[in-house]
Amino acid sequence: MNRRLLLIIAAAVMGLAILAGYGLLIQRIILEQQEQEAIMMQLEPLEAAVNGGNPREDVIPTRQAELSTLEAELATLQQAFPSETNSSQVLRSVIQRSEEYDIVLRQITAREPVTETAGEEVTYRVFAYDVTIEGPLSATQSFIHALESEDIETLTVDEIHVQAQPESGDYQTSMVMRVYLRQ
Repeated sequence: MNRRLLLIIAAAVMGLAILAGYGLLIQRIILEQQEQEAIMMQLEPLEAAVNGGNPREDVIPTRQAELSTLEAELATLQQAFPSETNSSQVLRSVIQRSEEYDIVLRQITAREPVTETAGEEVTYRVFAYDVTIEGPLSATQSFIHALESEDIETLTVDEIHVQAQPESGDYQTSMVMRVYLRQ
């Protein structure tokens, strides 16, 4: 009797396992059908265009509207770049921020301006400055953040090199500031 009960339990477990397997299989088939329906809905406008429908009527207007929106955004962003800036404004900003954050300005040297091209048609004039400062690390971080986020909107700071000054406990930081101007 004991053996018979074990066989019944084993058969029941196998039956449940088979049902669970079928359930998972059916669930996967349903998901595949839903994905296929979504793909078919995306293909309908294209099929209409290929099968004699005018693609300009079915597909192109949406893309043209998206393109117009993107071109308008690009034009707005290009105009956001100033076409001129005053070097004394850049220097004044650096000096003011160094005083504000108790940073010692050791050196600021202007490089020759260069022209950079973005994309095929957009060119910018780039004015670069080598800057060396000295001060506490937290003040240096605040100084750099203030330069990049205030006064001159197209000013960036990169090529940052930090070196500890053991005798004073401060840090000497050299960096390159770049101001981008529209041509």
